[in-house]
Amino acid sequence: MAFQRGKKWCAKIQEPGTGRQVWLGTFDTKREARAAEEEARSRMRRGLPAAEKPASLADVAREWLEVQYGVKETTLEDYRRSVKRIASAIGHIKAGAVDEVHVARLVEELRRQDLAPHTVRKTLQVLKRVLEYAHERGYRLARPPKIKLPRGVVRRQDVPLEPEQFLAVVEAADDYWRPFFLVLGLFGLRLGEAAALTTGDVDLAARRLSVRRTLTKGGRLAEPKTRHAVRSFALSGFMCRVLEEHMARIPETPEGLLFPMPSGRPIEPSNFYRRVMAPLREKLGLDRLSPHMFRKMYATQLVTVGADDRYVLMHIGHADLATTHKHYIRLRDAGRDEVQERLESLLLPEESRSDLVAAPSAAGASLDRAVRKAAAQRVVVVVPPAGFEPATPGLGNLCSIP
Repeated sequence: MAFQRGKKWCAKIQEPGTGRQVWLGTFDTKREARAAEEEARSRMRRGLPAAEKPASLADVAREWLEVQYGVKETTLEDYRRSVKRIASAIGHIKAGAVDEVHVARLVEELRRQDLAPHTVRKTLQVLKRVLEYAHERGYRLARPPKIKLPRGVVRRQDVPLEPEQFLAVVEAADDYWRPFFLVLGLFGLRLGEAAALTTGDVDLAARRLSVRRTLTKGGRLAEPKTRHAVRSFALSGFMCRVLEEHMARIPETPEGLLFPMPSGRPIEPSNFYRRVMAPLREKLGLDRLSPHMFRKMYATQLVTVGADDRYVLMHIGHADLATTHKHYIRLRDAGRDEVQERLESLLLPEESRSDLVAAPSAAGASLDRAVRKAAAQRVVVVVPPAGFEPATPGLGNLCSIP
């Protein structure tokens, strides 16, 4: 029976004796699908299996890729990378022979490459779907092996940059990349979103910066991660002058990229880390420096300066506020203490407090003085949300602007 799925034609046939449906493959045209059915009937009349099965797991994985319809290009690219890792490690194994030992070998190989646990997990999820596909399509797996997705693995955490670290990075960056780091820190963009910005996304007259696309690892402009990632930011007078000066000196590119590499090519993550981020990290003596640390700093500082949940959610580009609070926001003890003090001031005005407690004893007065002294010494440094002039000292002197 030939039927269409997406842009491909699929073919399968029923074995007369068992009634089992045998998958014959995907084809570009209906004619080719029907020809495969006729070939299968001819093979069965001669006592042969209905179809030759792919010899290896790599073949099955590539066939599985061909029938992934309705997914975004960025997701499909993730699938391709996962299939490539699977094919490299255990792709030569026959599809019907894959077991837990081969899965363990794949995991060992992925960890040997020092891949992040999240990447290992995504690769195993793809393997699981490929094996389920093979089983459903009649590739004679005795049973799909049990794949335990790794949980609780300690991974490298990108903690938010402190405001003073952000200022140090901006000051240490060269003139070409300084506006890029300002955009990362003051707007909290993902690396792909910042790399995909074009000069058309900057409206100096309206003082707006729009995020509409992301740059895939293949160097192509694509839709953002989710519809919530499409957003815009207010540009302060400071950032308008910074970006105007930057656009006057960048090389021209076919896409009109705002932040191309000096060669004019789009930003490629590994190349950017090696040529730009690593030298900065070593120069400043930081243990770790990544674009995501700027994004986490942005989310944390939005909460610190009192932005409401809707503002945070809209400008960070998440669908769920729980994700933002769980993975992005890191409030320091000083920030928590200040929230508690604000709450008490709201619920218990100063004039009411004196009526609720007796005059302090000598020991209580001494403790009260110590608390006031500690509070006076506490300094909370914040970076304002997008649209405000930066409060971090020194930012106005970083570019050759009046």
